[in-house]
Amino acid sequence: MSEPSQLGKYNITSIIGRGAMGIVYKAHDSFIDRTVALKTIKQDCLDAEDAEQVLLRFKTEAQAAGRLSHPNIVTVYEYGEENNTAFIAMEYVEGRTLREAIANNERFPLEAVVDIIKGILDGLAYAHEKGVIHRDIKPDNIILLKNGRIKITDFGIARIESSNLTQHGDVLGTPSYMSPEQCTGTPVDNRSDIFSTGAILYHLLTGEKAFPGDNMTAIMHRVIHDTPIIPSELNLSIYPDLDQCVFKSLAKNPGQRFQNAEEFSTALTESLETGKNSFVAAASSPTEETVLSRSSQTDTHRRKGMSAKALLSVLSRVKPVYTGAAALFLLLVVITIWMTMKNPTSPEEQTILAPAVIKKEKAMKEASEIAEQDPQDRLTISITSKPSGSRKIINDSYQETVRGIRPRTD
Repeated sequence: MSEPSQLGKYNITSIIGRGAMGIVYKAHDSFIDRTVALKTIKQDCLDAEDAEQVLLRFKTEAQAAGRLSHPNIVTVYEYGEENNTAFIAMEYVEGRTLREAIANNERFPLEAVVDIIKGILDGLAYAHEKGVIHRDIKPDNIILLKNGRIKITDFGIARIESSNLTQHGDVLGTPSYMSPEQCTGTPVDNRSDIFSTGAILYHLLTGEKAFPGDNMTAIMHRVIHDTPIIPSELNLSIYPDLDQCVFKSLAKNPGQRFQNAEEFSTALTESLETGKNSFVAAASSPTEETVLSRSSQTDTHRRKGMSAKALLSVLSRVKPVYTGAAALFLLLVVITIWMTMKNPTSPEEQTILAPAVIKKEKAMKEASEIAEQDPQDRLTISITSKPSGSRKIINDSYQETVRGIRPRTD
């Protein structure tokens, strides 16, 4: 079947992608000289039983996204039908999906991850304010632009508050990023999108899905019942505050999650800043308490254990510069231990001990000279050294029995 050269007022120039039910074209609007993306569904490719429902959802996408105008949401211009083909004309975006980046094993810096999630939350906050729940937030529907911004796309199963489409009892979405309420088919609200965004955050931070599984049943069971591995156990660069932020967004009970996108975004920013400040403070003044705290955290991780997969995930993200710094630190520790073993007495102790040794030697010399004068008697000399003003008291008590003189009676 030959491809159409035009749909409505749009001149088709190339194919962007193909799907099971239609094709996405790159087209040009000659009236206003604008490049657009045409998302199409060929009605003759649909099953008779599903055609009505699919077309209804397609129109819902146009209606949902069409009422939204936000920098982080792909803009919809028009819905139309021509030659048994339904189409949506939308903003043409040059970029790649977040799923493509993840599939290429790309690892984003912590700040970049936070920027991506905040971009998603900004777009969702606007959509929720307009009464639109996306319900299918996942890496496939997040486009990364060349300028670093993101765009949310595909409102195909979105719920509009004034619509009765796909309400109670429908299970729609992508299992690994669906909320528990979506899995159970119960009514959803904006907090379902919060959960899905939290699942993306977990994936970007750790390189692993929060709820992996070999099939839909296994994944949905984990979404409903299981708690994911703590992110910082899979990525040691994650601050504890970020762990808490992730788990709050993934709470099973919607009432225990962030109640809106703005709250989630604010908490994410604060978690990053708090973690940075704590790290800088600890690095600039490594007190004994800090060392003990770090040691305690390390012991905790050792007791809990890390899977081989998690360890490999961590090692794969360690940068060479950090490895070199760690090697230099280890070398300094070894040198310090060697110097301590070679000279067990510290400089402070040597300073305190020196006067006591000198006094002891002087006293022994004087006693020996006296003993040589009269070898008839014995003299017991007890010398005790106690340097004043010292934090360490050295008591060197000893007795030397030497030959002494009898006291003079004259």
